[in-house]
Amino acid sequence: MVSAKKPMGWAELSSYPVIMLERGSSSRASVDYFVESQGIVLRPEIELGSLDLLLQFAQAGLGAACIIRDFARNELGQGQVVELLQKSPIPPRKVGLIH
Repeated sequence: MVSAKKPMGWAELSSYPVIMLERGSSSRASVDYFVESQGIVLRPEIELGSLDLLLQFAQAGLGAACIIRDFARNELGQGQVVELLQKSPIPPRKVGLIH
């Protein structure tokens, strides 16, 4: 079992089954870019088209999903999933709106 309290490096995470969004989304591209800047290439076991599915697959124990913390707030609070802390966390993204 992976400890949720001890931060791990991206290389360690890459040794586990990883579940990510499909290629082509801006969220996936952002994660890939950051992780590759750390010298790691993640090769997901499963690629899915929605955050809902990522969370459901992680809850079912099929792997470590890369999702937004706030999206899983309820499941984290209820102990249905655990957050895997990273030694080098992904920096927050900035979003701009234009009208």
